[in-house]
Amino acid sequence: MHDLPIQAKFRRNPRQWTNCCSAKDDRITMGNIQSAYEGGLIEAMSGQLTHTQNPHMKKLCRAIITIVSVLGGEKEEQIDWASIGVSLLALLFSSNVQVSNAGKTTLLNMMKLNDKFIHGLLQNGILDQAAEVLKIISSTGVQLQSSQVVVTSSQQITMNILELLEEILCTEAIQFFKSIKLISVLEKIKNEGSTKKIREKAKHIQDLINKDGQAERTEIDLVQANQHIQKQEQQIQVITEEKAQVEIRANRAEGQVQVLTEEKAQVEIRANRAEGQVLALTTTAEGQIRTLATQITQKDQSIKTLTTENAQLLKRANVAEEQIIEKQKQITTANNQIDDILIQIRKGLEKIITDPQQIDRDQIQQRQVYVCELINNKFEDKNDDEGRVQFIKAGIAKALINIFEKQNVQYIKEYHVKAFNALTFPASCDVELLIYSQSPIEGLLKLLKHTNADISFYAISSFFNIIYAGTNTTSVTVQHPHFDALATYDGIEQLYQFTLSSNAYDDSKNRATVSIACLYRAKVIEKTIIRESAINRLKKLVNDARDWEKDASRYALRLLARNPVNEAEIKKGGFTIPN
Repeated sequence: MHDLPIQAKFRRNPRQWTNCCSAKDDRITMGNIQSAYEGGLIEAMSGQLTHTQNPHMKKLCRAIITIVSVLGGEKEEQIDWASIGVSLLALLFSSNVQVSNAGKTTLLNMMKLNDKFIHGLLQNGILDQAAEVLKIISSTGVQLQSSQVVVTSSQQITMNILELLEEILCTEAIQFFKSIKLISVLEKIKNEGSTKKIREKAKHIQDLINKDGQAERTEIDLVQANQHIQKQEQQIQVITEEKAQVEIRANRAEGQVQVLTEEKAQVEIRANRAEGQVLALTTTAEGQIRTLATQITQKDQSIKTLTTENAQLLKRANVAEEQIIEKQKQITTANNQIDDILIQIRKGLEKIITDPQQIDRDQIQQRQVYVCELINNKFEDKNDDEGRVQFIKAGIAKALINIFEKQNVQYIKEYHVKAFNALTFPASCDVELLIYSQSPIEGLLKLLKHTNADISFYAISSFFNIIYAGTNTTSVTVQHPHFDALATYDGIEQLYQFTLSSNAYDDSKNRATVSIACLYRAKVIEKTIIRESAINRLKKLVNDARDWEKDASRYALRLLARNPVNEAEIKKGGFTIPN
């Protein structure tokens, strides 16, 4: 067997390569990988990838091709360890136990080969990725407890992930941020894990994160500042209500003083009358005079008391007004603190990587990962127009656009585009138009050419959200407000070419086609090939099982049908747009 060329040894089963790399008496070395590279292993794996129908086998082949082509064909100082980590993590997270075992063992060996590989895993967000997979496995395990095979597989895959996390977190001189998602999932596994070993392992990892992880202070400060503002506003409301009550009581007191004054005047009149009758009614009159005098004294005392109370109430009203002014100052201070936090977030994105050899690229990328995860955690699937406006006005959206336009494409990752998409959805049209004012078109069009399908998906989703806001806020009878901006970058042609790309998801191509329809709406699509291609794709989607595709395609066709040339193309073959 040792006399056969490498491609012959591994042609039948690519798992032999990962198994040989993970055997107890054999470790991955640069020499081993260089030999495999020169021996034609890549060609062998490519052939296997073409012929096999097994998805797990395909995943193994791709991982082997990535590792051997990068490590075997590059100098060690030029290796992109983060890209290698992506392929191996796909093996670790596989639902096939054998593939997951091979992925775990290979990852552990790669960690021993070079410390930069561990940094690459952290940059790729392994902590949050592991949290998502463990959450899915945990939920699936609860639903399928009747199948012992499934439970055992889930236990092994869970253990593989926990062992790798433990090895990473125990590595010396490694810095990482606490993952709230991972801590939450580990808490559930610690309490509900299917085996004692899994529960103990989850607790140990959770302790490591809480002990050594760096807290995400920026987000905590932001939440505390907002809570402080809410508390101050509540206090202002209470004081304002108290002031209103005080003013009501003061007004009542003034009314009572007036009544008593009038009563005093009446009493004095009666006293004067009594004096006029004193000759005839001396005894009675004197008694009445004494009584009336007593009443006058009492009324005077009542007036004095009410006057004093009125002065006190006015004083309290002045104090309340001063407190309101002080609370308003505190709110202004809190808003300034929020502005300072947003400036720090923006600064975390302003420094970019323009050269793969840039000395500080790892620190820059790690900071970008942290900021993008913060944006996702705050806005993903959350209705918060006020927060989005704060972030956009602070220049954070513009900083992401600058990364899309100027950062080396090798270092534009999914988390960058996902964070930008979280700013565009779910959001109101006013927020979308504010993002459009930051000139995102050139950067988003650039991302449509990216070979990573997830990156291009988030890019076209963000693009569509912005275009739809322009469609939804103007009359369909006038030219789309963003049409000229697209023309500056030949945007329609780029959208059309994207619908033909082999690197893009079908969902992404559908969004690009609907975007073309929104941009033209009642305007004729001049290029025949684009008009026919876009309309034919939309016609195929009108009865799609997916709600978005079905509704969006019908809406897009109705827009285009306002133009007679577009309408004629739509009606070909007797087609009618469903209601």
